[in-house]
Amino acid sequence: FNSRVCQVILGAGAMRSAGLKNISAKHLALASQSVGLMIGLIPSLRDCIGKHMPAKHGVLLSEFDRIVRDYKDHQSEIHSKLVAIMNERFSVHVKAMQNVQWDEQETTGKAANQYMETLVKETMTLHKVLSKYLPHHDLQFIMSQVFTSFTTQLSDQISRLEIRTEKGKERFVVHIDYLDYYLLWLLRG
Repeated sequence: FNSRVCQVILGAGAMRSAGLKNISAKHLALASQSVGLMIGLIPSLRDCIGKHMPAKHGVLLSEFDRIVRDYKDHQSEIHSKLVAIMNERFSVHVKAMQNVQWDEQETTGKAANQYMETLVKETMTLHKVLSKYLPHHDLQFIMSQVFTSFTTQLSDQISRLEIRTEKGKERFVVHIDYLDYYLLWLLRG
């Protein structure tokens, strides 16, 4: 089961075998959920089998521990893939941020540029999808990794920006506050 889920989801086998165009966050979340179910069931199965197994074969029970480790590693890879998806999206939006002329007057009248609104919307969509399928602790772990990654990448990009006017700096701070507000809201939610 673990091997097949890994092949179909992380190896993108479902795109070939089921004709899917892509593997979505929902697919990854459902895979994580099913792997998590196995992680929860295997120790009970181990205990049940251990009660009915002769003591001289008790060494075989360690295989159950190895299987649980394999499942946990697989689940970790799924969670890493979710974070990687958001990192890719962030990279796209960072390119748009680099093209903003911060020192020039804002003409749209919006609090945030389109790139920031889209990034926040995509992050909120990920949160919404994951919250339907994952336990709260997994959701918080994944979202905190996403936010940590965003913060690191954003700090790196900020250090590269050349904003010369006070108005440009104020405009940029509004964008960062916009992102911070929604990310904190998601983390608490």
